[in-house]
Amino acid sequence: MRQVYIAGEHTFVDYSGKKPCIVDRDTGEVIEAASNYTYVEATRTQQSPEWIRSHTNAVEYFGSVTRAFTPDQLKSGVTKACRYEPTI
Repeated sequence: MRQVYIAGEHTFVDYSGKKPCIVDRDTGEVIEAASNYTYVEATRTQQSPEWIRSHTNAVEYFGSVTRAFTPDQLKSGVTKACRYEPTI
């Protein structure tokens, strides 16, 4: 599907399919992490608190905000699944 958009109008958010790992320095435990590509930040999960924190960090990093954030199939952001009108 080809999408036409104006550069800087949307922030596209997607988590990597291949998960990097975080190593706990104290315990040596290896923990799978998720990471997005628009602003790269590793998180332990895609749950709401970490997802929101990553967006906040990205906005602070860029020093501005776009009109819309467009997530790609974000399970933690959907409270009711529906092909045509999901509840976000």
